[in-house]
Amino acid sequence: MKFKTLKWCTIFILIPILSKSPNINIDMSVESSATSETIMFSGYEWNVKNSNGALWGPGPNLWNDSIQNVWADSNGSLHLRITHGLCLDQWFCAEVYSVQSFGYGTYNFTLASGFENLDKNVVLGLFTYLDDLNEIDIEFAQWGQETAQNGQYVLQPSWKPNHIERFDFDPAGEDSVHGFRWCKNNIDFWSFTESQEFSWRYYGSGIPLPSSEHVNMNLWLMQGLAPSDYTETEVIIKSFEFIPSDCADSPISVWWVFSFFLVGFIGIASTIVVLIIRRKKKNR
Repeated sequence: MKFKTLKWCTIFILIPILSKSPNINIDMSVESSATSETIMFSGYEWNVKNSNGALWGPGPNLWNDSIQNVWADSNGSLHLRITHGLCLDQWFCAEVYSVQSFGYGTYNFTLASGFENLDKNVVLGLFTYLDDLNEIDIEFAQWGQETAQNGQYVLQPSWKPNHIERFDFDPAGEDSVHGFRWCKNNIDFWSFTESQEFSWRYYGSGIPLPSSEHVNMNLWLMQGLAPSDYTETEVIIKSFEFIPSDCADSPISVWWVFSFFLVGFIGIASTIVVLIIRRKKKNR
């Protein structure tokens, strides 16, 4: 089958050369160029990444906005698919990123089951991104190691101490929700189904400030390597939800406010006590 495919690819490549006709225009890509540059999903508008034949990060990889790589179905679910171009033996990855920036708040991604069985070279990313130093990640990947845990929460840069938490997650055929609550002083991460839950809280420095970051969802190949099983891969994201910040209710914020007023109260009380003592001494 592969031999026949390669034979036909060779024939199509040679046709314009042998015919010497300037009017023949053959598109060697398996991807459609008729797709829109944006897509609607969960009530928001998303840009679809297209590298136009260049290698872009992460990976690096080739990225395509074809409806074979990115589409929303009749149920409103978003499909991300890594496809294989047989003629040139190329792999095309998929990514969307929000037109809108959201800032502090809660981000939830609902996934259909299947992502837990990704090939060891395939990465699924759900994240906010401004640049490599301002990124909040949920990733499912084994990074080339078949026995590695398949999930991780990351505050980039990941090489900093305590900026990454790895875990195993198997939804066992159920839909699952993965998300984070981004506040000024902490980030709460979670992954859950009706029967299980995993969570992690990050405290510390380096939490991004809201800016012009976007929400990204991508499916890509580690280091640009082909899937080890050499098959196309698809992930279904059923919904994305954003809830504006309620970070004033977070324990850190409440404690900070309480501490501020407590210190102020102690300072004022101390000043009053000193004044009373001085007045008593004068009256003696």
